[in-house]
Formats: sequence, structure tokens, C-alpha cells
Amino acid sequence: NPSPLLNPYPSWESNDIRSTDSIVNLLRVRIDACDRLWGVDSGVDDIFGDFNQIQPKRLIAIDLKTNE
Repeated sequence: NPSPLLNPYPSWESNDIRSTDSIVNLLRVRIDACDRLWGVDSGVDDIFGDFNQIQPKRLIAIDLKTNE
């Protein structure tokens, strides 16, 4: 029984750390009553290793109805 294919959310592009607007390391993820996914992106690509800051820390919100 093969494993199901995994798809990055919300898209491949938003998870590409070479992009200047990518999601690097999303923490404390929550979904609110308006179907928005909230999380804090630490911007760090290897939190237990080299601690490489790829992006600044930021709050991310994604509308789960539109995936934007």
C-alpha cells in the first residue's frame, strides 16, 4: 500500500525558500472561526542546527476558502 502523495500548502511557490516571500518555518498554527489559518513564521531554516535566518519573523494568515 503506497503512501499518499504529499502536497505543500498553500503551494510549492510559497514554500520555496529561495523566494523572498516564502514560508520558512511556520509555528503555533491555529485556525480561527472565519476559516483563516494563522501562524508565526520564524524565518529560520534549521532551528536545531546552523540557525540560518532566511526571512524576518512574521505573522502569516491564509484564508482556507481561497488558499491565499
